[in-house]
Amino acid sequence: DHLDVDESIESWNLASFSGSWSKQSGTAGGCKNYPTFCNNPQISLELLEDANGDGKCSVIIALMQKDCRAQKCLGFQSNSIGFSIYKLDDSPLPLTKRFLDCTHSVASSGSFTNLREVSGRFDLPSGRYVVIPCIFESGSEGSFLLRVFTEKSILYPNRDVTSEVSADLNSVEDTSRTSSGESESAVKLSQGEKMFISIAGSDGRVDAEELMDVLTAALSRDLRRDVLEKDTCRALIQLVDKDRVGSLNYEQCTLLIDNICRWKRVYISVVENRSDTISKHQLSLALQELGYDLSTECLEVILNRFSTQEKITLQDYIAIVCRVKMLSEIFKVKHDPKKKTLTFSLETLLLNALKL
Repeated sequence: DHLDVDESIESWNLASFSGSWSKQSGTAGGCKNYPTFCNNPQISLELLEDANGDGKCSVIIALMQKDCRAQKCLGFQSNSIGFSIYKLDDSPLPLTKRFLDCTHSVASSGSFTNLREVSGRFDLPSGRYVVIPCIFESGSEGSFLLRVFTEKSILYPNRDVTSEVSADLNSVEDTSRTSSGESESAVKLSQGEKMFISIAGSDGRVDAEELMDVLTAALSRDLRRDVLEKDTCRALIQLVDKDRVGSLNYEQCTLLIDNICRWKRVYISVVENRSDTISKHQLSLALQELGYDLSTECLEVILNRFSTQEKITLQDYIAIVCRVKMLSEIFKVKHDPKKKTLTFSLETLLLNALKL
């Protein structure tokens, strides 16, 4: 793997599919262990070759179960969800039990988990595919949102494979590669507020898990894994969440992504030989460029906590800069230049430390 900064890629495309697993409609089929697996909603796609001409399409698929927070408030746990991807030749749709019993999926989300969302990034040969989202247990009900990110537009040879699925298609602008001086606040937010609302839902705010969805789109070309860790997303929220409610509105999310885009540009500027990691020295240069001149001892502590074999990925770097920026802002507020000290009550110390 290497850090991909292909200047020819100007946008990602997003296809969104809303659907449900319902016993009444017969679409609560369960995982492939059950003979009813074929009854699950089936989404048909035609993936087009990427611009690099290798015959493949880079695609990110994210399956999110809806209403998780409302279910938790009622004392219910989230369902264990996953998805499988099947390559189509001349098979009729929807795919039958016989076909699915005799055919291996070309990719999947892996082990089923009761997280709010599961996702994966795949490099698939161009062609026609069917994505089957499902809950592990047959008969379990719920609603879902399936999002598919691709470099080129997605074709729909049979968009409504099942009546339980509706689709929406948006362009996801990659403004991180716009000309100098232009705002990068709408990076990967699909024409601004429209995509933000599709992720945030009715409350108009994103929590840590939903921010992972936003950043999957924003940084998918440059992350070795699909998303940032949830703890990092929590810290990023605290960076701009002045009301301490644990979530961000659209304006706050825009401000945060502005910051991350600036951090990413600096990271790319210090990477050598198209590597996908940076060293301690390169981290020091990047932090200096952002206005943070740290001691060797401080850099060692950071390296011990965040690096793997003294190499720092983009995810690690974002987590580091987020914490350094937050502590620096706390210092500016609490610093007494006359006494050259910081004064904290225990409660204030705990409030600030728990943000990290």
